[in-house]
Amino acid sequence: MAPVQLQVTVEAASGLQKQRGGVLASRPSPYVVINIVGKEDLRLQTPVVKHSLAPVWNFSVGIDSFDIGETVQFILMDANTWPRSDKLLGRAFLTRQDIDSNECTLDLTLAESTANATLRVNVATVGDIEACEQTAMKGSAQLEVEETHEPVAEQSGEAIGRGSVLDSGGSTELSCTNCLVEVVENGEEG
Repeated sequence: MAPVQLQVTVEAASGLQKQRGGVLASRPSPYVVINIVGKEDLRLQTPVVKHSLAPVWNFSVGIDSFDIGETVQFILMDANTWPRSDKLLGRAFLTRQDIDSNECTLDLTLAESTANATLRVNVATVGDIEACEQTAMKGSAQLEVEETHEPVAEQSGEAIGRGSVLDSGGSTELSCTNCLVEVVENGEEG
């Protein structure tokens, strides 16, 4: 099997308990560290959810190349303030064999946990990397994008057909909500 691209969403944790320590028991401030075992260059982390026994993150990350024999490790930590160091709440592991379809939601039992805690993750395979690269090569074209602030009616003297106007849905990346898209290939309009 060829490597696949993964979209991993750390949804939530459940079954956490108050931390014992001193006179007052406190709720943990959990976060999750995501990495591939043996690949130190890939380390991602969810935000910290302050004082929660049932944290929800819905934190999504993409893993470009996930192959047979590799393992995604999820490390659930409790964030502490200095000078105390963060505390391990549990670990969960995911292998390629654990992914039984193109998209699945899994409740992973946390090893090394003092409670019966679980971590809910959603995993979607984006596809075979070689197939994605071939598709990208077939569909690649040199495109130029030019932004204008003129109304669409003034841009073209001819009728604008369906698909000629891009409705950006109020995207913050574009300064208008309706933009005329004109494809220019090799310096000639097309």
